[in-house]
Amino acid sequence: MQYSDIKLQRDSSMPLFLQLAEALKNLIAQTEPGCREKLLSERKLAGLLQINRLTVRRAYDELLREGIIEYHSARVRRISSAGCRKHIMPLPCIGVILPYEFSRIVDEDHQIALRYFKGIIDRASAENIAVIMLQLPDANTPVNIVRTFIRETVNHLSGIIHIGDRKMYPDTVLQKIMRLTQLPQVIISADSQYPNLMQVVPDIDFGACELAEKLVSLGLKKVGVVSFYDRWKPKIPTVYVANRALSRSMVFRDIFRRYQLDCDDRFCLFGCCTYSDMLRNLLLAQKNGDLPEVYWCQNDEVASWLLRACREIGLSVPEDISVVGFDGLDLPEAPGLATVQMPFYEIGVRASEVVFEAMKTGEFPSREFRVKTRFVSGNTLKNNNN
Repeated sequence: MQYSDIKLQRDSSMPLFLQLAEALKNLIAQTEPGCREKLLSERKLAGLLQINRLTVRRAYDELLREGIIEYHSARVRRISSAGCRKHIMPLPCIGVILPYEFSRIVDEDHQIALRYFKGIIDRASAENIAVIMLQLPDANTPVNIVRTFIRETVNHLSGIIHIGDRKMYPDTVLQKIMRLTQLPQVIISADSQYPNLMQVVPDIDFGACELAEKLVSLGLKKVGVVSFYDRWKPKIPTVYVANRALSRSMVFRDIFRRYQLDCDDRFCLFGCCTYSDMLRNLLLAQKNGDLPEVYWCQNDEVASWLLRACREIGLSVPEDISVVGFDGLDLPEAPGLATVQMPFYEIGVRASEVVFEAMKTGEFPSREFRVKTRFVSGNTLKNNNN
């Protein structure tokens, strides 16, 4: 802390010890969250400021009373674990770190991130807590500027919610923020290598089991998985964040097999990154006689490609083959699609609640929180009336 920045007004009506206590609070508020720096001794600080040692002691006692500092040993005081947080809590504000420009988030990927934002902001508004969107400095920003950004922006937040990462490796800015262990941080729909980050993720198993039970009840036994990855477990760098979508196909495959459904690899379509890929793979499966009774698709957009490809090669849905998606996006090109619905809004709400709980208690209640996905039937799934 820069004690030389402390300026005391000796002609002020406010006692010197209270002025010093306020000045120390301001210095502590500028430290990084989780900083446990030791304070100068009474003698050294009194000498530096040219004031009575008793004045320093009374200022320290005031900060001890408020819980902003604590004793490290009999004579040594340090910033408490929640010191800087206590100082800013009267005006709480949480930040949402954006992986890229907000306009892209709104316009791309069917506004999935925007659905998270709605849950986050609605829940925060109910608690009168402000939410700000944070665009981080470039990954190559000089260290001194990054420190200034953290000191002047991040340190004044009561919590952070992450929506993915920036796909930059290394990303020293994001890395430095994720390492702030005393600042409540939550990541949405992903896993993080940092143990201090709490995770709010979809309970994919729940919706997958509901779908599997429905298929069993309908007597549909042969199930194929359609994925835009070229294998069950894609080799994608996950330095900071691993999106749960990477393992989604394996989760569904394993649950289908647990319910004694035939989910053999020959029924599955891999590498369907575009409509052309989808059409080529579907034609090959038809030629080889490897069409299942129902396809489950990586997401609703992939399912819409499959519906289009089926029409192009003369397959009727759901009479010849059933199609189920994932996300629940209500795409105009896939009306009435049966799907496993992602609780985007509810995940955003839960992320805010997790941060609020940590803000109030100073403790991180758990590592992971799950929000249930649900199967929603539709007219692309064959039933007893089809």
